[in-house]
Amino acid sequence: MKIKLLDLDRENIKFNFSVSSLEGVDLEGELHIEGKAKRLNNEYFIEGKYSARIKTQCVRCLEEIIVDLGEKEFNAKFLNPQDYERYLETLAKAAEMTEEDYFEAEGNEIDVTELVREELLLEMPQYPACVPECKDDSYLQKYSNDGMDSRWAQLLDIKIKN
Repeated sequence: MKIKLLDLDRENIKFNFSVSSLEGVDLEGELHIEGKAKRLNNEYFIEGKYSARIKTQCVRCLEEIIVDLGEKEFNAKFLNPQDYERYLETLAKAAEMTEEDYFEAEGNEIDVTELVREELLLEMPQYPACVPECKDDSYLQKYSNDGMDSRWAQLLDIKIKN
């Protein structure tokens, strides 16, 4: 869903919609998004919440698992393209980031779906795994030798000369 900045100039906007697919994310069911958008001076604020379930692979056994992210909140501040350019120039002079983080409303639109997609990717666990443990651990047992890997054994024979 895209919100035009001109629409926010006139009134606050509430949104409530579902998405069945996202680029780079394998959704289980639909992603539900709700929230509101408003304008204050030259800043545009988006806040809301989403809930999603994602299909991925367990990092241990490589079986497909479903990760339930539950209900998560999101918020962001946007500037129109001209104000965003001025904002970037002030960052270059100060050479430091501040707590005021802004995004650019490209094409004078705010893509709520893309904003939520980015938040969702950040919320995904880095190493998704079966809970409480993998059902079939034969693959794990095959490659879980506590000894030294024979490919590295020759490194023990290297002697350092002073």
